[in-house]
This record gives sequence, C-alpha cells and structure tokens, in this order.
Amino acid sequence: MEQMKYISAIILLLLISCRTYDGIDTTKPSAYINYPKNGDLVSDTLIVSAIGSDDVGIEYIELWVNQEKTTKKDYEPPFEFIIDTHSFLNIDEGEIIELSVKAYDTSENESALSSSVNVYLDNSNPTKVILSPIIEENGVLQFNWDKSNDLDFYAYVITVNNSPFNLMDTIFSINYTQTQIQYNYQDTEFFGIQVIDKGLKSTQSNLVQPVTFEFVTIQSGTFYFGENDESKFVTEPYQIMTSEVTNIQYRSYLSVARELNEIDTSNIYPWVIDNEGNVLYDLENGYISWNGTNFEIDGTQNPLLPHYPVTNVSYHGARHFANFFGFDLPSEINWEKAATANGLFDYPWGSEFDDENNPINEIRSSYANYFENEDFNGLSEPYEPGGENNDFNSPGLAPVKYLEGEIDEFWFFSKCPSECQGLNHMSGNVWEWVLNDNPDNFINNQIAKGGSWRSPKQELRVWSRKYLDPSATGDHVGFRCSK
Repeated sequence: MEQMKYISAIILLLLISCRTYDGIDTTKPSAYINYPKNGDLVSDTLIVSAIGSDDVGIEYIELWVNQEKTTKKDYEPPFEFIIDTHSFLNIDEGEIIELSVKAYDTSENESALSSSVNVYLDNSNPTKVILSPIIEENGVLQFNWDKSNDLDFYAYVITVNNSPFNLMDTIFSINYTQTQIQYNYQDTEFFGIQVIDKGLKSTQSNLVQPVTFEFVTIQSGTFYFGENDESKFVTEPYQIMTSEVTNIQYRSYLSVARELNEIDTSNIYPWVIDNEGNVLYDLENGYISWNGTNFEIDGTQNPLLPHYPVTNVSYHGARHFANFFGFDLPSEINWEKAATANGLFDYPWGSEFDDENNPINEIRSSYANYFENEDFNGLSEPYEPGGENNDFNSPGLAPVKYLEGEIDEFWFFSKCPSECQGLNHMSGNVWEWVLNDNPDNFINNQIAKGGSWRSPKQELRVWSRKYLDPSATGDHVGFRCSK
C-alpha cells in the first residue's frame, strides 16, 4: 500500500512537470526589413520599415547598422526607424550602408539577425557637368556637355539665364548629352545645364553665351603672292572666317577652357596663361575682364563691345582659340589669297572699278578703318579715337561687321565693307595673326597681316607684314580663323 502511494506521487509530479513545460514559450520570433530595398540610394532622412512575427507576441524590434547594434528600438507596429543619414560620418558618399533588424518577443526570445539590406549613401548634389561652347547655325543652337556620373540621375534641364522658370528642354537619359534647339537668342542670354537627381537636388553647369561662325570658301589655284608678285599655287580649297574673332566669341572660349582646366586657373589676373606658361590674353588692357569668378564683357558704356574684334590676344592665344573649336589660323599664303584673289592688286577691293572702268588699286577712306582716315563727304570717321563712338583714350576699333539696328551708319554707308571675296576688314581694323609659312626665316617672331586702326594706309596693302613676338599683345592685334 505504501508502495502504491509512492508511485502515485511520482506520477503526479511528472504530470505537473509536463504541464509546467508546456506553458514555457521557447519559439524564437523573426523579422525582416521591407523598406528600403536592396540597392536603393538613400539621402537626408531615411525611414527604415520592418516586419516582425511571433507565436505569442513581439516585444520590440531593434535596428542594426553595418552589423552593429544601435539604440533604435520600436515597440509598436508598424515598426519604423528614422535615421539622419548625415550622421554617418565614417561612411563616404556612394559607399554601402548595411541595414538589418533583430526581434525580441514577450518571453525574451530573440531572433537571428535578419538578412542585410544594402543601400548606398547619396547626400551630395549631382556632380556639375561642363557645357561646351554653344554654336549657332541658321537659328539652331547646338548644345554639348559631358556625361553626369550621379548615382541617382533623374534629368538634364537646359536653362536660360539660370532661371528655373525659363526652361528650354528636359532630357531624362543620362547618356544623351547633346541636343539642338531652334531659338532666337539675345546677346544678353546665357545658357546652362542643370543636373537633377531623384531627390530633386540639382547642380548648375557653367553658363555659356552662344557664338556664330561664318566662313567663306576660297578656291584653289594660282595667285601672285607678296610685294614682288611671286607665283604661288594653292592646291586645295579652304575656308576662312568672314570677320575677325570678336570679344564675345573669345570670352566664350575662355569661360569653357577655364572649366576644362585648359588654362592656368591658379592666378588668372592680369594675364590669362596656358598650362605651359604662355601668355594668351591681357585682361588688364582688353575688353574681357575677370571678376574673380567669371570672364565678362562690360558693355554698359558701349553696347558694341561684344562685337568688336578681340584684341590684346597673343599668337598663342589665337592658336588656342582656333584649336579649341577645331579650326586653325590661316597660313600667310592662304590669308593673302583670300584677301586679294588673284594677287594683282595691293588692296582687297582690287576687283572693284572706278567710273572709267579701271580696277581700283588704291586706298579709299570709306573702305577701311586705318590711322587718320580721311573724312568722307564731310563726315568724320565714327571710330577714330575722339570720334562719335569712342573717347580719346579708347581704341578706334570698328565692329567686325554691320549690326542692323545697333548703329545708323557704319563706315559712312549702311553696310559693312564686304571686300572682293565677301570678307570684312581684311585691311584695317586689327592686324591678324597668321601661321608662319617659313618658320626658319622668323625663328623668334610670328607674322600678322592686314594693318590696323593704328596703321598708315601703306600698311594696309595685302602683302604687308608685321613681325611680332608670339607672346606680344596689343590693342591693334587680333585674328580670324580658317579650316
């Protein structure tokens, strides 16, 4: 009997023990991140969302970053964590942030660390792109810029005068880095490219003024070169600019060359210097100035300044400009053939005839801008220093061509002097740098042709030369390009 009581007690204890074990929660919870997604870009304030489950109940979920526990816990669904991504001081832009979570239930069971969600930090504005010079042809603007490398690129936006309310085009493909837009632009308008990312952060490119280049084709053939009428044969047709390079064209080059580090940007004033130390442009005396941030032309006193020929530019500066646009300077032979056609006359207008039908082979005051140009029909020369358009301290430059609506009278008549092959100012206005056809003869000098506003009329003859150091600049020396 006693033995039976003992066995019953043992069975009772076992039953009680089993009931107690059945009441203990040993099941581990689980959790995972449902936002953001793997590979997402994150910036500024990030909200991490997690989902947890358990057979009894979730006490809380905690956030882990880069395999390390944080102090962030959430006790109520939906489980969310707010992160200031700027607080990740040890994580560089574009690097991975590894996010994971761990859940704890009401019985103090904890889950394994969830699978990681890897996101990329993107707090910076998009990298600035560089807008190349904008070329205008027949009313169409040609835009080209370098490709953005932004991680979350959204769009390129073409702007006018840096205004968000004057947008010309929006391009959503990161690989599409050029476009053409028909637009009648004004000289005061600057264009740029904004890069916008998916967080609507944006960066503005450099601002560019459009430029136009007009060329005339010169045919091949024989002509008489130089003062002694040496016969020369030009084997191939070529093109030469109808007018001298202007201040606005040269400013556009300087602005973009600076962005591309093609000039020395460490000390820009008073000279613009290339990376080899050659002087390109004299900012102190030229019409293009440097304000510490940008190159600019102050046309408030004279609105024609952008259309004056660029002066105070060296031979190196002329070559840099030409090569930048895929052009070159004309050789001396090509320049002279363009100026004189067959070479039988001393001046570019030798193909014109007087009242007796004789070819004109002399200077005429209305045909060129040169020193102490004679009055014409009682009118004083408008661009002589001290004349109507310039004070005594200003160069006697003329715009490179007639500007309709800007001035009532140009060179005493209503159109620019268009010389024998449709070229302007091949004689007078500014000396023009050319390539040296015989460099062995002028080792330390380069050649300029055509005479200038400072020149007596004898220097305007097409075969006249001026020898200058290639680093020399002056208010009477400019250039035009050929191709």
